[in-house]
Amino acid sequence: MKFTCTNIRKTNTLQNGETLTFGSDTLSADRTYYFPASLTQEHAQLFMVLRNEYKKKKLLHFKSQSWLQDIDDDEDDDEAVATLNSNVLASVPTPITCEQDLKTSARIHKTTFMSDLVFREGEILSPEAVYYRTTSEIEVIFCERVTSYTKTFDMTFVIGQKTETHSCMNRKALKDICKWAKQNSIKLYETGPDPLPWKCMFSSHKEQSWEEIHRLLTRQSSEEDEASEWEEGMTDPEDEDDHDFDEDSDESEEEYESEGEPAKKRRRVFEDSDNDD
Repeated sequence: MKFTCTNIRKTNTLQNGETLTFGSDTLSADRTYYFPASLTQEHAQLFMVLRNEYKKKKLLHFKSQSWLQDIDDDEDDDEAVATLNSNVLASVPTPITCEQDLKTSARIHKTTFMSDLVFREGEILSPEAVYYRTTSEIEVIFCERVTSYTKTFDMTFVIGQKTETHSCMNRKALKDICKWAKQNSIKLYETGPDPLPWKCMFSSHKEQSWEEIHRLLTRQSSEEDEASEWEEGMTDPEDEDDHDFDEDSDESEEEYESEGEPAKKRRRVFEDSDNDD
């Protein structure tokens, strides 16, 4: 069956025989993840983690042909989808399905588009973004821009001396992601609305733990919030006096011409509507 490998921009036949081949080339796939086509998704997808590099790639993302291709007018859509998925499954050995895994949409690290991020036991991956990490590689997770008034947040992985940030994630998924992190023995910290100063944090981490750094960030954020809150009695009395007006005052109002001419004084004239004068 023909597939397009999106990250090397090549279309060829993917076939499962004595070995897995793509055209005339042999692929040494360690793990293959399968994402079926559906009535709302016209392509089936395969995501491979290779033992050995192929075209200098350790990760490959394949898209099948569309189930809409060559479909007859009288052919049932459900049947066409089922036929495509069956052919895809026959093209690869022991594919892994992710239907029961936690998924959420995100702008994956180093990409400019939204795609699915799949959280599995011991690993996290995104087929369309061609992204893969094992949980053993992740030292700690910081969730940034977490507030009660924003719908999204960013999730940053600390991996050695670098970070990978997946942004614009739905805040409703945060609870499940925290649960996933706990199940995979990864420390996860939530921080306030501002992006984190990672250069300073890595410098501080030479002497402080990530937990101590998080505690310091949280304390500083709380102090800033308290300092910015308005409390009753903070208004300057002089400011209040500026807005007091004496309705019975005999002082005349002043008008100023728009071109800066001297002010003209006038006094309010109250006329009795019954007075003919």
